[in-house]
Amino acid sequence: MFVSNNVDFEITGHYQGGKLSGDSEYGEDYYYEIELSNIDVLFGIMIYLK
Repeated sequence: MFVSNNVDFEITGHYQGGKLSGDSEYGEDYYYEIELSNIDVLFGIMIYLK
């Protein structure tokens, strides 16, 4: 979004998710399941020079 002829303001959102699962590497009866999620919101201001 331009706020003037030379200045721009922007907002960006990013979501990242995943899931890991597996057994213990030492032969024990453990089962691991991990869910990961990350949300980023980025704000930026750009100035255009002529």
